[in-house]
Amino acid sequence: VVRRDDEELGKLLDRFVCVRLVQCFGLDLTLFQLDFGQTWNMMFFNADRTIYGRCGTRSAMRGVEDVTIEGFKETLKRVLALHEAYPGNRRILKGKKGPPPRWKTPEDYPLFRGTFRRAEETGDQKELAQNCVWCHWVRPGRLLARWQEELPLHERDLWDFPMPRVLGLHLEPERASTVQEVEEDSKAEKAGFEVGDTILEIGGQPVVSIADVQWVLHRAPVEGALTARVLRRDEEMTLTLPLPEGWRRRWDFTWRASAGHIQQKILGLTIRPVVPQVRTRLDLEEGEMAYRVRALMREGTRFSCRAARDAGVRQGDLVVGIDGWMRHVRKGQIFAYLLLAKRPGDTITLTVLRNGAKKDLVLKLPKG
Repeated sequence: VVRRDDEELGKLLDRFVCVRLVQCFGLDLTLFQLDFGQTWNMMFFNADRTIYGRCGTRSAMRGVEDVTIEGFKETLKRVLALHEAYPGNRRILKGKKGPPPRWKTPEDYPLFRGTFRRAEETGDQKELAQNCVWCHWVRPGRLLARWQEELPLHERDLWDFPMPRVLGLHLEPERASTVQEVEEDSKAEKAGFEVGDTILEIGGQPVVSIADVQWVLHRAPVEGALTARVLRRDEEMTLTLPLPEGWRRRWDFTWRASAGHIQQKILGLTIRPVVPQVRTRLDLEEGEMAYRVRALMREGTRFSCRAARDAGVRQGDLVVGIDGWMRHVRKGQIFAYLLLAKRPGDTITLTVLRNGAKKDLVLKLPKG
């Protein structure tokens, strides 16, 4: 998966037992709790299932600048240091593992239940491929399972694994957890972070990568503070990072493939914001909602429904309002409204602009 022509990297990897998982069928979600929205992910374990850390970060659809070979090498070195200190450091590693999930494997999700066959039940390569559970299916499978069973959803479920930059803290991809930038007037600046600081621990957990910081933020409270131990010019110090109410909502998760699956399964369509030039041409007021309907879904796939089609929505329609809400917001806020405020079987009113005229269409959210 990674370059083996780097001599230093090769020697580091030779000290690990490397196992590659190419799909998530049968994956134990009590152990593998990670950001499934990544292109590439890595977890580091002791043989007794103790988690040393995580690696793999992406903050946008492409996001290739978030992961580097140099940063990966530093992560490996930090993991080896934790391993050499084990089990004396067992206590501070407990937070690396979250609480047991409701569903132990992805195929236990109601959306997937009974639709996959175990690999040993079939020898056909084509059928094996069709029974693959893709990584980016795990997140929407879990979210939709909770929504469809009307279980409580929280901000952490939607704004999951936020980058530290939501608090004004930018980390160097080449250095695992070294501060690259502190935004002016941010919570990170208020906490006292400085460029060049190396985060050793945050939330009481040792840090081996940016993904480790994301894990701590993912598990952090809705509101409160986190304690960070940093190294600054050979001196260790403790900083307190405040978490104000609604801090997660600065993190935009709609670039993830899972966001597309969710809108397809709940609404039966895909939308994208209208570019400024088109807004001007359509004489839309500044701040008015404007999302173009890119496609309508049909039933027949795991992530699709006919809700929008049955409501009379057409491809190319311009969505300018939802339930009378006409102000333009990010797609993440629309998803939050649907998942947190609505239930299966509820209706919503889409106001669409079609051929210069506005039209209200009533869309019924699917059950099951």
